[in-house]
Amino acid sequence: MQIVPLQTAHLDEAARLFVARYRQERAVAPALPARHEDPSGVLPLLDRLLGKAPGVAALADGRLCGYLSGFPIANFKGTQRGVFSPVWAHAAVGDDRVAVYRYMYEHLSRQWVAAGCLTHAISLYAQDAEAADIWFRNCFGLLVVDALRPLAPVAGVPPAGVEIRQATAADVDLILPLVEGLGRYLADGPIFLALLEMPTRPEYTEWLAEPAHTLWLALHDGEAIAYIRAQPPTCDVAYVVGDPQTISITGAYTRPEWRGRGVATALLGRVVDWARENGYARCAVDFEAQNIWGSRFWLSHFQPTCHSLMRHVDERITWAHAARPAADAW
Repeated sequence: MQIVPLQTAHLDEAARLFVARYRQERAVAPALPARHEDPSGVLPLLDRLLGKAPGVAALADGRLCGYLSGFPIANFKGTQRGVFSPVWAHAAVGDDRVAVYRYMYEHLSRQWVAAGCLTHAISLYAQDAEAADIWFRNCFGLLVVDALRPLAPVAGVPPAGVEIRQATAADVDLILPLVEGLGRYLADGPIFLALLEMPTRPEYTEWLAEPAHTLWLALHDGEAIAYIRAQPPTCDVAYVVGDPQTISITGAYTRPEWRGRGVATALLGRVVDWARENGYARCAVDFEAQNIWGSRFWLSHFQPTCHSLMRHVDERITWAHAARPAADAW
């Protein structure tokens, strides 16, 4: 096996490796869109990435058996630079795919760290336990889960006295406290997602004005107690769920005293019904793996599609590295 720099000449075969692995995943997760089985869809992404960041290719007897790349991100999960390898930016095939991944990461991680990228993240197919084990052994931990479901009805009845309805621009003042509640919940333990900014009235008014956006409220005695919002997939969801027929949940929160009483299930049912009536074929959601309440809820209604893993390299490696001179050489 040879590990060499990823080059333009490798990209056609790399796209085919991605598609081959995607077809395997789609066989166990049929809600995934068929469009990603066409190599021409991922090829432009690989080409653009090649010009932005280094990548490696694994060759066995001159044939491509794996590739790995990623794009740099400033202040990635903290104040350090990082690099993220989405699910389309890597693949490994064959009986030795474990070794292929290990050798590719060994080579490429040196380049990432040398460039000051100390936070490394990668997205994997949720059903690929073999690949997950490779990255766990490289100190990666589970960070985010992307999940998908078809638009079969969700059985859920709100508690007595709770009204479920679609929000309008006139409801912004009801929505904002719930959105702030979500931000503060995610900033608390064990999630600790940094709360960098608060929602604003103009932002939510503009968001609600988009025809493809929907937000559903649960109210009790005129007070908003929960919400779920959905829209076409944004750039921060897994590539493989992206499709014109996918609706993506991008926010949800239930006040603590109402959790576990069927409110969120009733809201999800309304979102799914709305999506089906508006021509969508599937619903996606992504959530932090540390989100105890969220994980319990989403995994009872959705099938995991991608797992995003992350590791942080000790920042002292920027000076305490293998090439550091011995003390008596100073």
